[in-house]
Amino acid sequence: MNRRIALRHLALISGGLAFIPSCDFSSDDILTAYENLKITQSQKQLLGDISNVIIPAGEIKGALEIEVPDFILVMVDDCLTSEQQTLFTTGLTAFPDYAKKTGNGNFSGLSNKEKETIILSGQKLEGDETEEGATNKAISYF
Repeated sequence: MNRRIALRHLALISGGLAFIPSCDFSSDDILTAYENLKITQSQKQLLGDISNVIIPAGEIKGALEIEVPDFILVMVDDCLTSEQQTLFTTGLTAFPDYAKKTGNGNFSGLSNKEKETIILSGQKLEGDETEEGATNKAISYF
């Protein structure tokens, strides 16, 4: 065996192994695909928790298994007007505080029955001209 070839192969392998930790092998994050929405990962996770309460896993796949949060975000990004998108994101941002106030805890830590109650009560909120009313309108719209 030629030593030069063996050393060259060893150098290439060593160099390649040195760069592996810097490579990102994870899948692309769909959040960067939205042109109009500025959604964080935690907001997407909250949307997943909410959709999983509405479409729970059972005999058929649940909302998280069929990636309903991604579908919702794509539809909001593509099909709603900018005013509706702003209302949606405002409601999504305000929902965790509403859930803490209504459910006495973090939304993800509540039972499914408590989550369902919070979602249903959020749908019934009505807005007015005050700042709290605007937030309630956004939560209800969301």
